[in-house]
Amino acid sequence: MEAATNRHGRAAVSVCVVLLQVGTCCSYLINVAEMLHKTFLPSVETWVLICCEAAIISPLVLIRNVAKLSPVNLVGGALTILGICVAFGLLGNQLSEGGVVSVRPVNRHGLMVCIGIACFAFEGIGLVIPIYDSCRFPDKFARVYAATISTIVLLIVSMALLGYLAFGDKTNTLVLVNLPAGALSKAIQLTFSLVMLASFPLQLLPAIRLVEGVFLRPSRPMTWDKHVKSSFRVLFVALVAVVSVFGATSLDHFVSLVGAVCGLPLAFVFPAICHQRLVATPGSLDALVDMALIVLGAVMTVSVGAHTVATWGA
Repeated sequence: MEAATNRHGRAAVSVCVVLLQVGTCCSYLINVAEMLHKTFLPSVETWVLICCEAAIISPLVLIRNVAKLSPVNLVGGALTILGICVAFGLLGNQLSEGGVVSVRPVNRHGLMVCIGIACFAFEGIGLVIPIYDSCRFPDKFARVYAATISTIVLLIVSMALLGYLAFGDKTNTLVLVNLPAGALSKAIQLTFSLVMLASFPLQLLPAIRLVEGVFLRPSRPMTWDKHVKSSFRVLFVALVAVVSVFGATSLDHFVSLVGAVCGLPLAFVFPAICHQRLVATPGSLDALVDMALIVLGAVMTVSVGAHTVATWGA
């Protein structure tokens, strides 16, 4: 962006990356707190659970090297695969026993919020460059990335469809809450919570690095600079927890706002600007497509963001 526009363009990307990653981490804290509150700890307030999660996660956030987080993320990945398989099985069993409930194909009143939530699927886009930089075989990254995104889209659509067919309008924002009571359902809900917490440090890393570059000087070895940075990171997690407490008042709208205002520009607007300025020939079809993406992304960001704020909690 700096090459395509100027330092202001670079700053715009940095701000969106920080807000997107912070919003993603907030959604993780909110999701886990909601899950625990509705399943395991109904007597504990959501904001208390969010604060406890932040305290537990803080030591992991002090890790500065992405590669060192790989064991935590490997465990999270294994738990994710297990949880997905069992969740599909439980939803399929629910459909076989209860049948398909009456559903509305389209809910016009929730369409704009739905678009924002769909944009939240780009939550990991801020991690693309850090992960690419740490790859052992970067030449294979594009194929792995394409396969990963395709799998994510397939899982999101199929899980949402099964959940809505099984529970209809009673489908919770966290469909795992709708699962029938039982030891297996409890295990999946706990697995989901552990995966969210395990993913938190990696998701927050790009945002912390950018913010540290603004407020702190590069740390020197064998000095107190490391402790200053560690304290800064703990305070940053505390700030994320405070934002999460506010976002927990309406999880749907919070996720939609983050996705529309932060994820959509990073996925469509900024890449199109870079391609138009640096690659596309003026007046060519590529340049026209880039302009269409820029206009569409800007309009959707403003309209979905404004609608989400206006209908917050409705």
